[in-house]
Amino acid sequence: MSSTRCAADRLARGVAYAVNPFILPPLLVMSILALHDAPRVEIGLAGGICLTFLAAAPLLAVCCMAASGRTNSIEVPERQARTLPYVVGFLGSVASLAGLLLLVETARALVLAVSVLLCVNTALLGVINLRWKISLHAAGASAFVAILLFAVHFSAPETHSFLPAWTATLIPLVMWARVRGHTHTSGEVWAGATFGIVVPLLELSTLAATGHLYCMSCM
Repeated sequence: MSSTRCAADRLARGVAYAVNPFILPPLLVMSILALHDAPRVEIGLAGGICLTFLAAAPLLAVCCMAASGRTNSIEVPERQARTLPYVVGFLGSVASLAGLLLLVETARALVLAVSVLLCVNTALLGVINLRWKISLHAAGASAFVAILLFAVHFSAPETHSFLPAWTATLIPLVMWARVRGHTHTSGEVWAGATFGIVVPLLELSTLAATGHLYCMSCM
């Protein structure tokens, strides 16, 4: 194998580990709070809650699966083995929602709406996974970009519109990495990316158009 191919493979693995669906939701919540100039203490506490339940819990489950031989690696390439991480991820998103419900005051409606949709969409992806190994990495990266752009438009586009522009590069980078690493087919990553962009934007736009997004602040 040439040095160029080896370097490409290492880059693909690095992207998969760095831009993973466990770390992106906590970063998203913290980014939304930062965009709305939340106090640092609030950002830190919210980030701690999300990191605990949305990142650490499912990652621990995956590591335990790898250690026990239930999966070949922490990337969980086997579709059937992904059910447990989805279940843990869903339970973690519910726990995170409960914590944010008690804690968050800044941009409360948007943060809680995103948290609710995280629960719903994790469940949807889990159901899809029962039949087809859709790319959670691609879905997570695309949803991160789409929701962050929505948050900017929803809050203060004239002030923050430049901030998330660079994040759009995450989508093709993650899609390439998952195909390059032979973890997903091109169809699986395109499906994941489409889900991550279309579904959250449709959900948030519907909530905003019907006035339910604003009602989230009363929860």
